Amino acid sequence: MKLAIVSKHFLPYQGGIEYRILEVARWMTKKNVDITVYTTHEENTKDEEEIEGIKVKRSRALFSFSSASFAPKTLKNLLDGDFDLAEVHAPDPASMIYTYIACRIKGKPYIVMYHADILRSGFLTQVLRRLYLPLQKLILGSAKKILVTTKAYAKDSESLKGFEEKLIESPSFVDTTRFNPEIDPKEITLKHGLEDKKTVLFVGRLVAYKGLDVLLEAHKKVVSELECVKLIIVGEGPLKEELRVKSENSGLGDSVIFTGKIRDGDLPKYYAACDVFALPSVTRQEAFGLVLVEAMACGKPCITSDFSGMPHVLGESGITITPKDPDKLRYALLNLLCDEEQRHKLGGEARMRAEKYFSVEAVCNNLLHTYTKAIET
Repeated sequence: MKLAIVSKHFLPYQGGIEYRILEVARWMTKKNVDITVYTTHEENTKDEEEIEGIKVKRSRALFSFSSASFAPKTLKNLLDGDFDLAEVHAPDPASMIYTYIACRIKGKPYIVMYHADILRSGFLTQVLRRLYLPLQKLILGSAKKILVTTKAYAKDSESLKGFEEKLIESPSFVDTTRFNPEIDPKEITLKHGLEDKKTVLFVGRLVAYKGLDVLLEAHKKVVSELECVKLIIVGEGPLKEELRVKSENSGLGDSVIFTGKIRDGDLPKYYAACDVFALPSVTRQEAFGLVLVEAMACGKPCITSDFSGMPHVLGESGITITPKDPDKLRYALLNLLCDEEQRHKLGGEARMRAEKYFSVEAVCNNLLHTYTKAIET
């Protein structure tokens, strides 16, 4: 089988979609699937190269608008390419259009990996989105299958209405050997002075939809009742300084730790060092929450918002709360921080759920079956 994977970005760009593409490509290559990734240039990349044995063909973006990169050479690369099936990662209008045109001309099937809706605001963005919607409908309608991280998210997506019979659940996943409950937290515990502390962890981009303002407000209420609690915020983003100032003005002092960007190898250790993981996102820009699965794989109980795909990710192994409600978040945090037995129970269930549904092996086995059927039918 020869598979073309089409995405706006790929390594060395790092993000959830790029991680998925890399891990799928690694796994599929071991199953003798010949993979080529069609993507755009990053800094110091070549038109054609190999990354870990994965062929990569790049094109230079002529311009970008509202996070969409327009690189017409991607279409030429696809037309010149040799593949049995294409998989295009959405939302990215340009990649969707190039894949549709190339597959129509070449008479090849394609599937869409639909990660999330386009939710950006702004007058011009909304005008262009409305113009693109009929074309998106045509592209989705012509796809053999539409992969979604959770059907719960897809159910509320206006763009996916009418395509229910095409939907196949293909969740995000993690390496459950890298993220596991046996990791030693000592290094992180000593580094941040977490001895004899209860620790709440957040991991992610410091952007508005992650709900960090809500988390800080809830944390302020928690430490007023339970002084031994620390909040660790791992990640970078445009709101970093604003959140630091908010934390200082709230009198939270050293009970909040902003780590900034950390080494990739240290990430599992941070999960190991926490008692509770929190992802209080506030909009549907958070479609799945891969960090939840990372924490679950490490045997940690999680608290997240009760919308989008996150409740499906947790199942019964964590707590979901009303978004944008610091009081509900405070109650959930105190409930777990003060109940070691409950933390242990939910953490054990979280690990089992991560292994069963969100491991590389579990997801990629189902994905290979989907690829094969798309080519054969």
